Amino acid sequence: MSLLFLFILLIALTLFLSQQVLSDIARGVSVFDTAFVPMVAILPLTLLGAVAYQGIRLWRQRRENRPGSRLKLRLSLFFSLASILASVPQGLLSVGFIDTTMRSWLGPAFGQALENGLNTALEFHQSRVEGLKTTANSPFLPEIVRRTLAQPTPHNLSQILEEYGLRPSAFEIYTSRGKLVVRTGVSPAFWDASSPIPAQDGPLPKETRAGSTILRQLRHVSVGNKTYTVFLSAVLPPAFDTATDNLTRALATYHRLTHYEHTFRTLVLFFYLMFAAPILLIALLIGFTLGDDLIRPLINLENATRRVAEGDFAVRILTPEHDELAFLATSFNSMTAELALSRTKLQQTEKITAWQEIARQLAHEIRNPLTPIRLSAERIRRRRET
Repeated sequence: MSLLFLFILLIALTLFLSQQVLSDIARGVSVFDTAFVPMVAILPLTLLGAVAYQGIRLWRQRRENRPGSRLKLRLSLFFSLASILASVPQGLLSVGFIDTTMRSWLGPAFGQALENGLNTALEFHQSRVEGLKTTANSPFLPEIVRRTLAQPTPHNLSQILEEYGLRPSAFEIYTSRGKLVVRTGVSPAFWDASSPIPAQDGPLPKETRAGSTILRQLRHVSVGNKTYTVFLSAVLPPAFDTATDNLTRALATYHRLTHYEHTFRTLVLFFYLMFAAPILLIALLIGFTLGDDLIRPLINLENATRRVAEGDFAVRILTPEHDELAFLATSFNSMTAELALSRTKLQQTEKITAWQEIARQLAHEIRNPLTPIRLSAERIRRRRET
């Protein structure tokens, strides 16, 4: 259970650190400035210490020729070999896939496409700004205002702008006191009549309304003895600024990633090794643990067999109920019980035999002195009779 917890912790730690490092690279932060990278070495070093302890312990067992040490060594090597055979092809495939993906995503064509997209957006923005500036500084603008004032209707203003080939998103004429005379175009681009009119000609700060960016140019035009204020507006496509900002950030991220491309490959290999090495160490620890679990019943059986050989038939082996090797202990306990019973019967038989021999010897010893006595008595009896 503890090894499973270490494995899950290893996966979680590797994923967290890899995401942290990739995020640092994307933000332009040096990888070596992050405090998370040294944390990667904590778990492998801990596992390496545990494996070193188990290895020294196994080496001592081999020197002392303890039973099961060779099996324990073979199990550890088997699990290590299995983990290597499983991780090396997977690692080569993963690193190769990441390398191919990076070459595809960070190729020159991708960067060139981002630069072209950003340049196109900037050129479009600049063209709209220059268009408004050119229109505002046009010498025909006073004539347009004069003709519009003759019939100040949006339709007339639109026709006049068409004659001059002008298509701003909004064209507005205000008096010097800020009163609207006439305007035409799309309503989101109209100047807020409640706002004060700037006194200086030129570009105005851009506004954002309903996700659209509005560019404006202001010019004061004199017609007769009166001065009028003309607002020229251009509405950029929806979310134009957001798209431009995204292109700018994407291009900056692309340049940072290409700058750290070799470092990124090195980090991928580093994280793979930091993941594969603990897997190998965990496999070794699993081999040691399983070796101990398999050898412990065998060692107990060997010790119990030695005690039986010394004459102790009362020894018993205690094992968990669901142990895979419990049948060996059960068989051994049955054997020792039968041996103890046979020994008891043998001892009883030996005692009976011994008492029988004693009785036979005693009868023989008693019979030997009685025979000459009986013969003498018979001779005396015959002499007396005669």
